[in-house]
Amino acid sequence: MKLGLKRILKLISLSLLIILVIFLIFNLISLTRKKPIPIFGYRYSLVVSDSMKQEIPKGSYILYKEQEKYELTDIIVYESKYDHRLIVHEIINITSNGFETKGTNNHVSDQKRTDAYQEDYIKGNQILGKVIGHSNLFGLGNILLNKTGNIILFVIAIIFILFIIQVHELIKHLKKRQEEKYKKELEKEVKKELEEIEKLEL
Repeated sequence: MKLGLKRILKLISLSLLIILVIFLIFNLISLTRKKPIPIFGYRYSLVVSDSMKQEIPKGSYILYKEQEKYELTDIIVYESKYDHRLIVHEIINITSNGFETKGTNNHVSDQKRTDAYQEDYIKGNQILGKVIGHSNLFGLGNILLNKTGNIILFVIAIIFILFIIQVHELIKHLKKRQEEKYKKELEKEVKKELEEIEKLEL
């Protein structure tokens, strides 16, 4: 029973370690390429502004997927034609020129802005997908948004990995001790049985 529990804990620990490592690798590749990597058709990104505050708070991770058709009120992720930023905004109008989009926390649409962030009507080939879910992942996104947060996350990841290694070694050590104890008890029982047999022969 104890050995079974140890195996389960070991499996959970290793699974968490693998997930963490994969997550960090994908984040690193995404940052290097400056574009999210699709996983089974899905992509994820970190929201870095308050433009969709009412719907998706800053620091949230969003999950999105490419669709055949986009409709009014869809929250989409599109690539800016000018600086290639990824923008997460809602479709508020569909015209013959393309989609009109707007952040729910903004006063005007992206197409009617008068500053450097004004966008043309969004074409289909600019859209990476429709948002199908979001989560703050226990505040992980907010940590990543500040420079010291990256260092803290890296340190936490290293500590976590070292902790998993230590747990793994401890389980191995306990298992070895258990086996040695069982072996000694078995040898003791065998020795006892042999002594009993010798007495009977006499």
